[in-house]
Amino acid sequence: MTTNQPRVLITGITGLLGNSLAKEISNYGQVYGIARHACSGQLSGQMFAIDLLNSNELKNLINTIAPDLVIHTAGLASVDVCESEPGLAERVNVDATRNLLQILPKHGCRFVHISTDAVFDGKCGNYAEDDAPAPVNVYGKTKLRAEQETLSLRSDGLVIRTAFYGRNLLSKESLSEWVLNRLRAGCRVPGFTDVRFSPLYTVHLARLIAVAASKKVTGLLHLASSESCSKYHFAQLLALAAGFDKELVYPTTLQEAGLLAPRPKNVSLRASYAAKVLGEPLPSVSEGVEAFVCETLASR
Repeated sequence: MTTNQPRVLITGITGLLGNSLAKEISNYGQVYGIARHACSGQLSGQMFAIDLLNSNELKNLINTIAPDLVIHTAGLASVDVCESEPGLAERVNVDATRNLLQILPKHGCRFVHISTDAVFDGKCGNYAEDDAPAPVNVYGKTKLRAEQETLSLRSDGLVIRTAFYGRNLLSKESLSEWVLNRLRAGCRVPGFTDVRFSPLYTVHLARLIAVAASKKVTGLLHLASSESCSKYHFAQLLALAAGFDKELVYPTTLQEAGLLAPRPKNVSLRASYAAKVLGEPLPSVSEGVEAFVCETLASR
């Protein structure tokens, strides 16, 4: 590495997106990561086990690294845990974001916050950046407050709303990996017919985030697949791409699942603004699924 490479700090580096970002940015930058727990898997960059609410440790690390860019992916993403433990969700999703923003230098360091499609109520779908958010659960509400903290404290900040899937570096399955493993075992898997989204594969999303950061995009940006699909159709696409019988995916609904927290039903995001500012089309759902399945099967 040369000394003129950008120094990039990624919070939540052991997560699905954090790991993909580390791999992407390690091609041309120095990667540093923050995670709550140590990781035994292969990780690009140097990792530090720090609580984002520990101001002294965080300040020392920021001063030592002097990052050019911080990408904040860390958060409590379990929708039902957020609903049952709202205080924890507030600390992890809002307070930690505010603490990080207040410690970062005001100049010379760009900040990208990764948010979610769950800031919308899901009543109409195809949401653009200027559509009014109206979250229906604690998770969405805390992520919206973290967006507001970012944009109020950083005039040059970037908030990226997205939905993603990928491979887990930790010793647990991501949802998409669980679906593939169930299908491989010949087991049936459920798919919500009444939930629509616009998911991106983390490898594709990581590259797009890096492009947005390099172009110094600010404000709100929706990074999403070029079209939406139901979660039922998404699981069927996984099955077909992996060579399994798509009939192993059976239709179900949110109501039948009996989940704790309410979920918005159509959180598809419009990606036309992103395609314009990034200067390239966004991947389709099928393109992402095929890449995910190919790389997942090749790693076994």
